[in-house]
Amino acid sequence: TAENPVTITVTNKRQAPGTTSFPVQFKKQFNYGTLEADAFEFEMLEGDGLKGDKVKNTAQGVVDFGTVNVEYSKTAKDPANKTVYLDDSKFTDDIATLTYKAKEADGKKANIFYDGDEITYTVKIKRTVTAAQTTLEFVSGTYAKGKDNAESDTFVNNCLGDIKITKEVRNAADAEKAKPFKADVEIALMKADGTRSEFAAIPYIYTYEGGKTEATTTLDLYDGRVYTLSGLPMGSQVKVTEQSAKYPNYSVTYDPQIVTVGETASTAKVINTLQAPGQVTLGVNKTFTQDAVNAGVDLEAK
Repeated sequence: TAENPVTITVTNKRQAPGTTSFPVQFKKQFNYGTLEADAFEFEMLEGDGLKGDKVKNTAQGVVDFGTVNVEYSKTAKDPANKTVYLDDSKFTDDIATLTYKAKEADGKKANIFYDGDEITYTVKIKRTVTAAQTTLEFVSGTYAKGKDNAESDTFVNNCLGDIKITKEVRNAADAEKAKPFKADVEIALMKADGTRSEFAAIPYIYTYEGGKTEATTTLDLYDGRVYTLSGLPMGSQVKVTEQSAKYPNYSVTYDPQIVTVGETASTAKVINTLQAPGQVTLGVNKTFTQDAVNAGVDLEAK
């Protein structure tokens, strides 16, 4: 009626082209160290809408290249920044495949061994065509890492370091210093979860005298020779114990005996001192009764 007019609004919507979207993300793992934000850089080597992009990790280990928008197009169109256009030629049995390949940059930071593998992220987009419209749907995304195509989305770096073991022989002639002293080496490895294993004899490779190598758990220590043990996880510990019973004419001390990878003092030193002829180190234990004390017995050890 005139007193109560009714307003009817009609909206004509233009049919939008089929669209969908998906994030492109990877993960970052940093073993034996603390992962900080923006510590490592990653580049997209291949991938429509993202090729050439560079990003850095978050403190939570996320490597986020952003969201890729996908639009159906009746004609072929080049991709734009984070936008991909799919025409009919891109589909096989109504499935289009998009491939993204990323790699971590080698930051050349000391003691860090970088992940050199590329990771490929393969996306499947499904097209559904009806008389009314064409729709797109993200179906799946799968990861493949390295030459073996391992199912992994994670770039893994390891923080590793070195320790050294050396020997000093004191009060001995040169001929005596030239003789080897055997010592056992045990290693307590730091694990990725932040805990350390028990000390155990592990045959790591030692380097000495300009490149010579030896894989062993027992070293022949010579005066002045330095052995280097490389590639141990940060926080690992190394303990050196000389087989001192074989060298009764020498005392043995350590400076120190146990070293921790990553600490300033990362050299274990074994010191042997030749005892003078007739020199003996004794430990004396005496027990006296109260009666002896009361009787005035001389308690001085003779």
